[in-house]
Amino acid sequence: MRLLTALGFACGALAVATGPVQSSKDSLTVDGERLPDPKNGVATHEISHQDEELSSSNLKKLVGRGSVLNDIQLPRRPNPEPVILAGVTVSFIMASRYVRVQGTNLLQYYVKNMSFHNQNAQRVAVEAIASGVNFFSYHLSDGGIRAGKPPDGAETFKLIVEPVNNEL
Repeated sequence: MRLLTALGFACGALAVATGPVQSSKDSLTVDGERLPDPKNGVATHEISHQDEELSSSNLKKLVGRGSVLNDIQLPRRPNPEPVILAGVTVSFIMASRYVRVQGTNLLQYYVKNMSFHNQNAQRVAVEAIASGVNFFSYHLSDGGIRAGKPPDGAETFKLIVEPVNNEL
């Protein structure tokens, strides 16, 4: 009985000494101050300084909503560099095929699939549009990865990344 009394007294003293417990945020809570960083740019070897100046007009930051990057070239070579926009990394899964051109067979590389990886600390809505077709539209959780297949014959695509607000 003395042991139980001493244990209860010790627990009470410990509770008073530590103070109240802070409420933790659940994984679906959105912190408005931690939006995706639209300053993350495109990382490819195919961009020159002149191309970068010309394509900077294609990068538009939507006020408080997200980022859009227009006219991203689909790569035509093996092992292309990924594209990064607002914390979302787009990797290209390449394939090859032989194409007959003027009587000779040429090896041609094309994008078979694209992998979208959210590296932000919160959920984001990601859309990819090529040739007028919305081929990828998902809400990616933090660390989420999904794949999308661009339409055949597409040469460029548009990437849209927006933070998801789950608060009611």
